[in-house]
Amino acid sequence: MYLDATDWKILTALQIDSRQSFTALGQQVGLSGPAVTERVRKLEAAGIIEHYTIRLNLDAVGATIHGFVHLTTSPSQYTHVHQLVTQTPEFLECHHLTGQASFIIRVIAQSLIHLEALLQQLSAYGATETALVLSTPVPPKLITPEIFEDSH
Repeated sequence: MYLDATDWKILTALQIDSRQSFTALGQQVGLSGPAVTERVRKLEAAGIIEHYTIRLNLDAVGATIHGFVHLTTSPSQYTHVHQLVTQTPEFLECHHLTGQASFIIRVIAQSLIHLEALLQQLSAYGATETALVLSTPVPPKLITPEIFEDSH
């Protein structure tokens, strides 16, 4: 699907506030409520908008330890790792990598003891190396059309 400037305005506005009404969204991008609704539905149908979500303050909900685990394992273990990460709610994301590590897994925990138990589960499938988050000076960024411009 080709994305025009209006589509990108809609996507950017929804990344900032996905709870806003279609009327409010339409006012931001210069379309009527029904017109913006149709555009959003097309973006959803094309798979460009996959999901609507909120971002929680992890500390406020008790997940005071945040980290990333590099797991180095053999391809024969990939299915087992996928099952474990899928079934364990503390593992928030999992990315298959190039390079030395096979996966990087985003993890949250309530305590160091809790984190240790999670790491023991992963260690059954290979070597782990964990980096704990001290702070997040650059929060997640919006995906905008500028990323795709041929300026490189």
